[in-house]
Amino acid sequence: MAGGVPYVRVLDMQDGTVNEQQVKRTTRAIADAYKRSVLRTGDVLLSIRGHVGRVAVVPAGLDEGNITQDTARLSLLSTVARDYVVACLSSMPMQAYMLRYVRGVAVSGINLGDVKKLLIPVPPPELQRRFAELAERHRQLSERLRRAQGDADQLFESVAQRAFQEVA
Repeated sequence: MAGGVPYVRVLDMQDGTVNEQQVKRTTRAIADAYKRSVLRTGDVLLSIRGHVGRVAVVPAGLDEGNITQDTARLSLLSTVARDYVVACLSSMPMQAYMLRYVRGVAVSGINLGDVKKLLIPVPPPELQRRFAELAERHRQLSERLRRAQGDADQLFESVAQRAFQEVA
């Protein structure tokens, strides 16, 4: 629905952000029925159904958008940096911790009550900043490795194809 109110689904959350190109839209009347789910730029989102544990930050283009019931919008204390919380929730130990609370067979998920029990350590601001920087560096390096692996696979396929053409 062009021109409607955007709403974020779990599958829209990728690599710490929301893919705005694939976000669906709904009518203002439907969105107004879910005032508690209204998004603000910079909000932290956590998927709680399906792919539990995806984390994303709401971009400016989705300000005043909405979320589905499969996603939780987290309220942060002023003493905690947003980028730190995103890095912490995305970390392997926190992901494993969340998975222990996942319930359900047909549709797996974590209850909001269990999300509220998540214990996020709150170090001094300088350590929060440093952790977030290291997590971002790790994400960037991982992405570079994924691209290099794809390039290497393509190169190998090309060389293999050429080698077998010359043999035939």
